[in-house]
Amino acid sequence: MRAKTVGSRGAFVAILSLAIVLSGCFDVEQTLTLERDLSGRAGFAMGIDFEPMVVLMSQFKRGFEGKEGPPTAAELAEAQKDFLDKKSGDKNKLDTQSLKADMKKELPKGVELLDAGVEDNGLRMKVHFLVGFDKLEKLTALKVPDKKKSDAPADGPSGPSNPFDSPFGDLAMVDEGKTLLLTTKPKNVIEETQKEAPPNLEGDDKAMFDRMLKNLRFYYRIEAPFEVVEHNATRVEGKALIWEFTAKDFEKLMKEEREAAEAEKAGKTAKPRTVKKPTELNVRVRYKK
Repeated sequence: MRAKTVGSRGAFVAILSLAIVLSGCFDVEQTLTLERDLSGRAGFAMGIDFEPMVVLMSQFKRGFEGKEGPPTAAELAEAQKDFLDKKSGDKNKLDTQSLKADMKKELPKGVELLDAGVEDNGLRMKVHFLVGFDKLEKLTALKVPDKKKSDAPADGPSGPSNPFDSPFGDLAMVDEGKTLLLTTKPKNVIEETQKEAPPNLEGDDKAMFDRMLKNLRFYYRIEAPFEVVEHNATRVEGKALIWEFTAKDFEKLMKEEREAAEAEKAGKTAKPRTVKKPTELNVRVRYKK
């Protein structure tokens, strides 16, 4: 009899594939420091926690063995050891030297690598870099190298696949004459992942799926020498504007979007409903030139 912790083999394969792609919970920080001529520095840091993935895989293993309930301490320790062994033996794993070398090959003209590094502490990893640029728009072409290779071992992790390969791709600065409007937005990893998830997940299957992204966090910090006319930052620290978005913010946004879509559909066939417009989840600041 199959354990209740795994609804179907299809769900297992789909969720496990997503777990490997996501590689854990992401904590993303981006910083932008501008000069008056719109040159400046931009930083990116991505912290990755692999522990949820280890727990997830251990839970699935119990399900296929016909066991119920959460993994024991011994099972988690075994799963962690197996994960770390495969991770340390991966010939394509990301390190500081390869990150710097790969980034320098891909840098757009006018963008200079100032610093980069990889901190690998087993179940936790942090990738970070700092670049200088002569024009803000150059950042949109910046790509982060992905060490995942086609010949990577199929039965183990090969370093984190990066869903943030273009960290400043949505950044835009519009010259409005007397003002400058700077905008960007966080990548909705939850929404993109849910599109690939098996349909109608419920119970423990859904709980395990949700666990992969529950600690997702985006942090933006922007500092510029211009007078701020308006902004939607979470908070202000001195001259810096700061935005923070979590998994709960994305989940709330998606719920509001579903409700708005349902109301619009109902309005075409029945009595229209009044539904709150979905909250914008973006970075927006207008400066006086």
